[in-house]
Amino acid sequence: MLNEDRFTVTSYDALVQQHFLSTLPYWEEIYADNTVYSRIYQEPARRALAYVDKADLSPGAAVLEVGCCPGFITTGMARKGFMVSAMDTVQEMVERTKAMTHQAGFGSQVFTQV
Repeated sequence: MLNEDRFTVTSYDALVQQHFLSTLPYWEEIYADNTVYSRIYQEPARRALAYVDKADLSPGAAVLEVGCCPGFITTGMARKGFMVSAMDTVQEMVERTKAMTHQAGFGSQVFTQV
């Protein structure tokens, strides 16, 4: 439902947020695992990071990730030396992104927002 000045959260939006919140451990497992099934999901993330390489951005360049989930691509972009703004509609995904990038040593390069 669209309001003139802002987006209003609908019951559908709440269901989507609830779904991603409830599946957070699943996504963390998928990106950490080495099964064929996991690789199916890991490949698009690998390709996204390869597209960033093709953009030939300078180290320190600002990049934006919309829908950061638990932060796997965000961490990959920070590892490449970029300043990453990462956002998601689920607070817990943003918190996990913060934790993941901090644990990897890139917390100062990542800014998160719901």
